[in-house]
Amino acid sequence: MKQYTESHEWFEAIDGNPGLVKIGISAHAAKELGDVVFVDLPEVNRTFAKAESMAVIESVKAVGDLWAPFAGTVTQVNEQLNDEPTLVTSSPEDEGWILLLQAEQPEDVDNAGMTPDAYQALLAKKG
Repeated sequence: MKQYTESHEWFEAIDGNPGLVKIGISAHAAKELGDVVFVDLPEVNRTFAKAESMAVIESVKAVGDLWAPFAGTVTQVNEQLNDEPTLVTSSPEDEGWILLLQAEQPEDVDNAGMTPDAYQALLAKKG
């Protein structure tokens, strides 16, 4: 099940790989950004602290960061975004994923995000 952060990232555990998650931006964030023109992907094997910027997403309207939901190491990036950055907005929670992150502490994955319902409630509250 996808989990969401207050800074509008989503992440989803990869079955059979404790602590490994796929991360991208939420559909809400994609809509706010508009047409993405470039994604500055991190290096594979780079380690990030919790709440550190892992990638920069540039659109015609704004520039946004992808924040680490927990400490971890990048194991893969979505190379397809180099040629098709618009996938971030056209398919934000599927083909537009940005990277795979291996949590430093696999148990952090369970406590780093909110359920889809809780995220929708957060969006409704922010109105």
